[in-house]
Amino acid sequence: KWGRTEKGWIHMFYVKLDTAEVPEGSIVRTVTTTLRIRAGAGTNYEAVGTYLRGTQVVITAQTTVNGATWGRTDKGWIHMYYVK
Repeated sequence: KWGRTEKGWIHMFYVKLDTAEVPEGSIVRTVTTTLRIRAGAGTNYEAVGTYLRGTQVVITAQTTVNGATWGRTDKGWIHMYYVK
């Protein structure tokens, strides 16, 4: 797994992303057994699907709700605590 920086490419094994703030378009991997995808950013929105552990997703936007960071994917919103 490789990541691109402004100065070139790095192997992601040596990187710990601060998932509270990842750049738009970042690819992250889910780290929990089953991660709910929600219709909106927050647990008050209905679950519209799930991602399994290890699924790679692209984060297209982020927002903070009640101190928790949520990331938008092509299928809905996920809690950023459960990705790396």
